[in-house]
Amino acid sequence: MNPQSQKIKELKYIRNSLKNIYETMNQIHEQMIEDENNFEIIENNYNNYKEEIHKGNNHINNLKKFEYYETLFLYFGFYFFFGCVFYVLYKRFPIHRIILFLINSMISYFSSL
Repeated sequence: MNPQSQKIKELKYIRNSLKNIYETMNQIHEQMIEDENNFEIIENNYNNYKEEIHKGNNHINNLKKFEYYETLFLYFGFYFFFGCVFYVLYKRFPIHRIILFLINSMISYFSSL
């Protein structure tokens, strides 16, 4: 084998190796582009879920406010009802007169002893 033939063989080997490396790099590049697209899709999905979770939290907060005001309204109605009942009983049965009568009776009873 002559030295030129050996060099040509080595150059062909290097050329084939470079060709293989180039093809491998192209495949890696294509895979990276595909992965980047997948990451963009994942990021979009994540942002969509994040928005939906934010909307859900807003709905929950609105329901909590509604529940608070409904409870407040219920207590107000309850106390208003008993206020009306006590007012009617006060007007119907003048308790202050009964209390004054009892006090006067006790005073006169103890003063007569």
